[in-house]
Amino acid sequence: MMSGMMRKALVIPAVLAAGIACAPVVQAESGDQSAAEEAVTAIYNQVQARCTPSMSPHLQSIAWDTFYPGSWGQGRIRDANPGLGGPFKAYWANPRVGPARDGPAGRAYGQWNVDLEFC
Repeated sequence: MMSGMMRKALVIPAVLAAGIACAPVVQAESGDQSAAEEAVTAIYNQVQARCTPSMSPHLQSIAWDTFYPGSWGQGRIRDANPGLGGPFKAYWANPRVGPARDGPAGRAYGQWNVDLEFC
C-alpha cells in the first residue's frame, strides 16, 4: 500500500508533464503580420543590444513597405534613438519543413527568419 506522500510524488511529475505538453507555443508560429512583428521585435532587441552595447534599443514602431502573409515582408524599424533601427526583411518558414533556422536569411524566431540589414 502506498503512503499519501508517495502518491503525491508520483502524481506531481505526471501533472507537470501534461501541463508542459499542452502549453501553448510562445514564439511566433503563424504567418500573419502580428506574428512577424513579434519576431522582428524579439530579434531586434537581441541583436541591436549586442550591436551597440552602449545604446539600448527602444523600438517605437515597425513600418511595413511590403507584407505577404505566410511568405515574407520588408520594412523599417523606428527606434526612439534616430541612430538605431533601420531596414529589415522577414521570411516565413513553412512549418511542414520545420522551424526557421539561423542562416543567410537571418536569425530565427519561431517560424520567422529576420534579417536586420543595418547591424
